Amino acid sequence: MSFLPEHHAAKAALLVELRRLADVAGSVGLKTLRADLLETRIPKLEDERFHLVVLGEFNHGKSTFVNALLGADVLPTGITPTTAAINHVIWSETPRARAVLEAGNEVTLDPRALTEWVTVEGKRAAEVRFVEVGYPASILEDKVTLVDTPGVNDLN
Repeated sequence: MSFLPEHHAAKAALLVELRRLADVAGSVGLKTLRADLLETRIPKLEDERFHLVVLGEFNHGKSTFVNALLGADVLPTGITPTTAAINHVIWSETPRARAVLEAGNEVTLDPRALTEWVTVEGKRAAEVRFVEVGYPASILEDKVTLVDTPGVNDLN
Protein backbone atom coordinates (compact mmCIF):
# COMPACT_ATOMS: atom_id res chain seq x y z
CA MET A 1 0.00 0.00 0.00
CA SER A 2 1.47 3.33 -1.04
CA PHE A 3 0.40 6.83 -0.14
CA LEU A 4 2.67 8.94 -2.32
CA PRO A 5 1.56 10.01 -5.81
CA GLU A 6 5.22 10.18 -6.87
CA HIS A 7 5.58 6.54 -5.93
CA HIS A 8 2.60 5.54 -8.08
CA ALA A 9 4.01 7.46 -11.06
CA ALA A 10 7.48 5.95 -10.66
CA LYS A 11 6.03 2.46 -10.28
CA ALA A 12 3.89 2.86 -13.41
CA ALA A 13 6.89 4.10 -15.42
CA LEU A 14 9.04 1.24 -14.18
CA LEU A 15 6.37 -1.32 -15.10
CA VAL A 16 6.19 0.13 -18.63
CA GLU A 17 9.97 -0.19 -18.99
CA LEU A 18 10.07 -3.71 -17.57
CA ARG A 19 7.37 -4.82 -20.02
CA ARG A 20 9.31 -3.18 -22.85
CA LEU A 21 12.47 -4.97 -21.69
CA ALA A 22 10.56 -8.27 -21.64
CA ASP A 23 9.46 -7.66 -25.23
CA VAL A 24 13.04 -6.92 -26.30
CA ALA A 25 14.32 -10.00 -24.48
CA GLY A 26 11.73 -12.15 -26.23
CA SER A 27 12.52 -10.68 -29.66
CA VAL A 28 16.25 -11.49 -29.34
CA GLY A 29 15.68 -15.00 -28.00
CA LEU A 30 16.32 -14.43 -24.29
CA LYS A 31 13.38 -16.59 -23.24
CA THR A 32 14.54 -17.09 -19.65
CA LEU A 33 14.93 -13.35 -19.03
CA ARG A 34 11.56 -12.65 -20.66
CA ALA A 35 9.86 -15.29 -18.50
CA ASP A 36 11.57 -14.02 -15.33
CA LEU A 37 10.38 -10.48 -16.00
CA LEU A 38 6.81 -11.43 -16.92
CA GLU A 39 6.24 -14.23 -14.42
CA THR A 40 8.25 -13.08 -11.41
CA ARG A 41 9.59 -9.52 -11.37
CA ILE A 42 6.60 -7.61 -12.76
CA PRO A 43 4.00 -9.45 -10.62
CA LYS A 44 6.11 -8.82 -7.50
CA LEU A 45 6.31 -5.11 -8.27
CA GLU A 46 2.56 -4.97 -8.95
CA ASP A 47 1.79 -6.82 -5.70
CA GLU A 48 3.89 -4.45 -3.52
CA ARG A 49 4.51 -6.95 -0.74
CA PHE A 50 6.75 -6.07 2.18
CA HIS A 51 9.10 -8.92 3.10
CA LEU A 52 10.42 -9.07 6.65
CA VAL A 53 13.27 -11.59 6.49
CA VAL A 54 14.51 -13.15 9.72
CA LEU A 55 18.22 -14.10 9.54
CA GLY A 56 20.64 -15.43 12.12
CA GLU A 57 22.70 -18.35 13.36
CA PHE A 58 21.12 -21.79 13.26
CA ASN A 59 19.31 -22.87 16.44
CA HIS A 60 19.01 -19.31 17.70
CA GLY A 61 15.22 -18.89 17.75
CA LYS A 62 14.32 -17.44 14.34
CA SER A 63 11.20 -19.63 13.97
CA THR A 64 10.28 -18.96 17.60
CA PHE A 65 10.56 -15.22 16.89
CA VAL A 66 8.33 -15.53 13.81
CA ASN A 67 5.79 -17.50 15.86
CA ALA A 68 5.85 -14.74 18.48
CA LEU A 69 5.11 -12.15 15.79
CA LEU A 70 2.22 -14.33 14.58
CA GLY A 71 0.88 -14.88 18.09
CA ALA A 72 0.69 -18.66 17.60
CA ASP A 73 2.87 -21.74 17.11
CA VAL A 74 2.64 -21.83 13.32
CA LEU A 75 6.18 -22.92 12.40
CA PRO A 76 7.95 -25.94 13.92
CA THR A 77 10.21 -25.06 16.86
CA GLY A 78 12.00 -26.84 19.66
CA ILE A 79 15.32 -28.48 20.39
CA THR A 80 15.23 -30.83 17.39
CA PRO A 81 13.40 -28.87 14.64
CA THR A 82 16.03 -26.80 12.86
CA THR A 83 14.67 -25.02 9.82
CA ALA A 84 16.06 -26.42 6.57
CA ALA A 85 13.78 -24.69 4.06
CA ILE A 86 12.77 -21.09 3.56
CA ASN A 87 9.27 -20.37 4.89
CA HIS A 88 7.13 -17.53 3.54
CA VAL A 89 4.29 -16.75 5.93
CA ILE A 90 1.47 -14.73 4.37
CA TRP A 91 -2.03 -13.72 5.42
CA SER A 92 -4.83 -16.19 4.82
CA GLU A 93 -8.34 -16.44 6.24
CA THR A 94 -7.62 -20.00 7.37
CA PRO A 95 -4.35 -21.86 8.01
CA ARG A 96 -2.94 -23.45 4.86
CA ALA A 97 0.41 -24.42 3.37
CA ARG A 98 2.03 -25.41 0.11
CA ALA A 99 5.53 -26.52 -0.77
CA VAL A 100 7.19 -25.29 -3.94
CA LEU A 101 9.62 -28.05 -4.85
CA GLU A 102 13.03 -27.85 -6.51
CA ALA A 103 11.53 -29.81 -9.42
CA GLY A 104 9.16 -26.88 -10.06
CA ASN A 105 5.89 -28.48 -8.98
CA GLU A 106 3.82 -27.63 -5.90
CA VAL A 107 2.32 -29.78 -3.17
CA THR A 108 -0.55 -28.74 -0.90
CA LEU A 109 0.36 -29.45 2.73
CA ASP A 110 -1.44 -29.87 5.99
CA PRO A 111 -0.11 -26.89 8.01
CA ARG A 112 0.16 -29.18 11.05
CA ALA A 113 2.64 -31.39 9.14
CA LEU A 114 5.24 -28.73 8.34
CA THR A 115 7.98 -30.49 10.31
CA GLU A 116 8.31 -33.14 7.62
CA TRP A 117 8.77 -30.48 4.92
CA VAL A 118 10.80 -27.70 6.52
CA THR A 119 13.14 -29.15 9.16
CA VAL A 120 16.53 -30.85 8.97
CA GLU A 121 15.04 -34.09 10.25
CA GLY A 122 12.05 -33.87 7.91
CA LYS A 123 11.92 -36.53 5.23
CA ARG A 124 10.91 -34.10 2.45
CA ALA A 125 12.95 -30.97 3.26
CA ALA A 126 15.65 -31.70 0.66
CA GLU A 127 13.02 -31.47 -2.11
CA VAL A 128 11.75 -28.04 -1.08
CA ARG A 129 12.63 -24.71 -2.67
CA PHE A 130 10.37 -22.90 -0.19
CA VAL A 131 7.16 -23.39 1.76
CA GLU A 132 4.36 -20.84 1.76
CA VAL A 133 2.27 -20.83 4.91
CA GLY A 134 -0.98 -18.91 5.09
CA TYR A 135 -2.18 -17.79 8.50
CA PRO A 136 -4.79 -15.28 9.81
CA ALA A 137 -2.45 -13.03 11.82
CA SER A 138 -3.01 -9.27 11.90
CA ILE A 139 0.69 -8.57 11.24
CA LEU A 140 0.26 -10.15 7.79
CA GLU A 141 -2.93 -8.37 6.71
CA ASP A 142 -1.38 -5.45 4.83
CA LYS A 143 0.69 -7.44 2.28
CA VAL A 144 3.43 -8.38 4.74
CA THR A 145 5.36 -11.60 4.22
CA LEU A 146 7.40 -12.98 7.11
CA VAL A 147 10.34 -14.99 5.79
CA ASP A 148 11.85 -17.57 8.15
CA THR A 149 15.23 -18.79 6.92
CA PRO A 150 17.57 -21.66 7.69
CA GLY A 151 20.36 -20.48 9.95
CA VAL A 152 23.54 -19.05 8.57
CA ASN A 153 26.55 -21.33 9.11
CA ASP A 154 24.22 -24.35 9.04
CA LEU A 155 26.15 -27.29 7.63
CA ASN A 156 22.90 -28.89 6.44
